[in-house]
Amino acid sequence: MINENKQKTNNDISNMAYFIEDLLDTVRRSEIYLSKYTLKNILDTSISKLKIPSTVDLRIQGNDVSILCDDRKLQVVFGNLLKYSIEAIKGQGYVSVKILSNVSDVEINFEDSGEGIESVEQNRMFEPMFSTKQNGSGLGLAISKMIVEQHGGKLVYKNHPSAFSIILPRSNSI
Repeated sequence: MINENKQKTNNDISNMAYFIEDLLDTVRRSEIYLSKYTLKNILDTSISKLKIPSTVDLRIQGNDVSILCDDRKLQVVFGNLLKYSIEAIKGQGYVSVKILSNVSDVEINFEDSGEGIESVEQNRMFEPMFSTKQNGSGLGLAISKMIVEQHGGKLVYKNHPSAFSIILPRSNSI
């Protein structure tokens, strides 16, 4: 009986891993549909889909920038990063989104007043199925990174203060 349960558990894990790999492959290969959107418009839409506690001071800073992008995919990324910031501050503190633009790229920084991510976890945070949360799937950051890379950009993390940055090439700007 114990061996049968172990075999069933191993099969369930194998099936789940296959499903997740298939999901990630779908995200990797899915086309992006580029149109002109402003970053603040995408941010506003992402924010409208979240429940933000009144104890969170959400700040949007910087000049708006128009870029060619798949707005629905970037909404997923922005929504994930905002959600993670709110979770990191345990619903109390600040979350700041700054849009920075220069000659070569556009950077969108999601900074929060949380404690940050330990360096051991930083090494694995973009790996599929890695999560520090009890009920986390470990897919949010992996998928977000893939979407940003589809746009020719990078998703990076910096500690002190805790911040995720999306860096998109200026060639995507209009």
